[in-house]
Amino acid sequence: MITNLTDLPKGGFRGLSIYGEFGDVKYEKSDHGVNEYIRRTALSNPHISIRLVEPDGNEVMFPRSVDTMPKKPKQIKPHPLGVSTSDLLDFARLSGSKKISSFLTEVFSRVSSEKVNELAKIAKTVDFDKEPKDLTWAEAEALVGAFKQVKWIAPELDSMSTIGEEQIGIAIKNIIDPTFQSVVERKPRVFKGGIPFVVEVGIAYGGKAGKATGQTVSGNVLRFANKVPLLFDNGSCAITEAANSVDWKRYSIKRFDEEPVSVLVNVSSVYIPYSGVGKQAISQEDEIIEEIKLAVMDAGRKLQRYLSGERHRNLQEGAYKMILRYVSQLSGDLHDITGEKKADIEADLRSLIDKKYKGLFGNAAQDDKGKEEKKGKEEQEEETEEE
Repeated sequence: MITNLTDLPKGGFRGLSIYGEFGDVKYEKSDHGVNEYIRRTALSNPHISIRLVEPDGNEVMFPRSVDTMPKKPKQIKPHPLGVSTSDLLDFARLSGSKKISSFLTEVFSRVSSEKVNELAKIAKTVDFDKEPKDLTWAEAEALVGAFKQVKWIAPELDSMSTIGEEQIGIAIKNIIDPTFQSVVERKPRVFKGGIPFVVEVGIAYGGKAGKATGQTVSGNVLRFANKVPLLFDNGSCAITEAANSVDWKRYSIKRFDEEPVSVLVNVSSVYIPYSGVGKQAISQEDEIIEEIKLAVMDAGRKLQRYLSGERHRNLQEGAYKMILRYVSQLSGDLHDITGEKKADIEADLRSLIDKKYKGLFGNAAQDDKGKEEKKGKEEQEEETEEE
């Protein structure tokens, strides 16, 4: 119940302020607590700024990450793909069209007169000149089968308010600050009833990614439906099912539960098929699970390339450091054999090493080179003093 609704003067505070008092409730900073819910809300809504004042007076700020506002959703027609026989008959009974051909173009999106001609060639048992209300079950089945054989343009995005690929990347960078991140936004797909949906996935590795428990960090899945965090009923959710079905070893993640990785998954649709009245988990529809899995795998491939590159870089850096350890000694040995100046020999050796390893690991190699050169100069000074 709102008891203090007031108009604030222009130029002052803008937005929504909520103050709550709760009895017989224990406030905890857990994975299912208010703090985590607000943090995830900031991740999925980077256009807003959130200030949380906790019961103990501690203040948590999540500043706005982007300045652009999400586009307002628009009403669209259902897509032919995903429509069942009973759905098609329901639409036909309510239609005021005089012919099935005009009914299809008026009721469904992406259906043109050319597409109707394609359907007529496939569903030859259907009379496209008859009234929709006279459509039989067998004819509806034939049309649904024909829908699946025609190549359709993907559903429109106008009916859904997604987070946005760029916005997810900015939000992950600002809140999780990982060493690597990968974001994927899939094309719209449809499930039962011809309802379109879009899957967005972001993978963050390193930094504040993963779930911290004491001194250990494990992988976690951040679930969202229409940008709203889902904190409960993990096991019955399509997002969890899809993430668990991925073979993470293929993406250089040996054990997901032991890696600093976070997988953000947002499903956007005008109708989210929740598994329960609490709306805390998405029903395990095959079309949704498959699309989430494909999106996670797509983002995972980018992570695999990064981790493989890091492993190669570490091996090369180790080899570089190992070789540098023996440059001074090798230079001295060659000086004893050839009689040439040790400094000139060492400079030539370092030049050869740099040509092979230049650009493999950037500043780290240059820092090591500087340290080794400093060490070499100190050794030369000591030798000069001894002479």
